[in-house]
Amino acid sequence: MGLPRAYVGVRKIFRLYWSAYGGIWDVLSSPYMHCAAVLTIVLHPFWLNEKWWDTAASVLPNVVGFALGGYAIWLGFGDEEFRRRQATRKNGKSSPYVVVSASFAHFILVQLIALVFAIATKAFDYPLAADTLYGHVSLAISGDLMLFRRCLAPIGNCFGFFLFMYALMTAVAASMGIFRVTTWFERDEEQEATHSTDSPAQ
Repeated sequence: MGLPRAYVGVRKIFRLYWSAYGGIWDVLSSPYMHCAAVLTIVLHPFWLNEKWWDTAASVLPNVVGFALGGYAIWLGFGDEEFRRRQATRKNGKSSPYVVVSASFAHFILVQLIALVFAIATKAFDYPLAADTLYGHVSLAISGDLMLFRRCLAPIGNCFGFFLFMYALMTAVAASMGIFRVTTWFERDEEQEATHSTDSPAQ
């Protein structure tokens, strides 16, 4: 009984995160994803000819650390009153506090997925032999030992490098997310100052 409940809990929290982030439309319409796609196209000589996964595996852990640090800053930012206002739901939608938290969760998840994909790609970078599973399948289908590698490797490298670029772009998005929070805090402080100035003297 414990295992199903654990999976239900994981599914529920991921569903809440996905809903707060905005769903598939917000992902596909993100300028950061578009920028990652452009970089993937422009830098195609790298992922076509070089072992890009070594670069990704060395860079992404630092990016994940940066994202976690930014998330910690967000969780501790402002006073209790500021956080209370940001955690207030309006019109049945997720509060700004949850939306920003979902954004940071998205950044971290993308970076971890990209890191795992880079490690998996490196794991499969080995010479094919006829006595391996992939060798048997490739030979049975076409008689060509290198069929799968020639056909599938460019697709996998393109997708993996795109994830790598998107992970880097989410670091930019995380920086802008922190900056956006500071503008909210500044706005609230200005409103409080204006309210205090307009209040009649006691």
